[in-house]
Amino acid sequence: MTKKKMKVGEAVIEFYASLDLIKEYYEQKGYRKITLLHRALKDKLNWKMGYDTFRYHFNKEFKDIKSSHSLKKEKIELNIKEKDTPEKEPIIAYPSFSKVKRFVPYFEKQS
Repeated sequence: MTKKKMKVGEAVIEFYASLDLIKEYYEQKGYRKITLLHRALKDKLNWKMGYDTFRYHFNKEFKDIKSSHSLKKEKIELNIKEKDTPEKEPIIAYPSFSKVKRFVPYFEKQS
């Protein structure tokens, strides 16, 4: 059994016709992995669209949403790092290795 190729533009029509459902699954139902989202919607809507085509249009459409989630995560990580390190640490000492004397054991001093 051979697979028929979709006509030019059919995949785009399938994607944008169900854009509201895609947004609902992605934002509200928690389908954050594109592969799982594609699989669930393909079963539900009987799509002919392949995964690569879906991923292309998904990334094109949801680019701003995905980047805002990663920015929020980065801000949270920065806040955690700032809280862990004290604002100003006291200076304990600056080691100067140029003035260090070599250790000479007792048995070498008798010569």
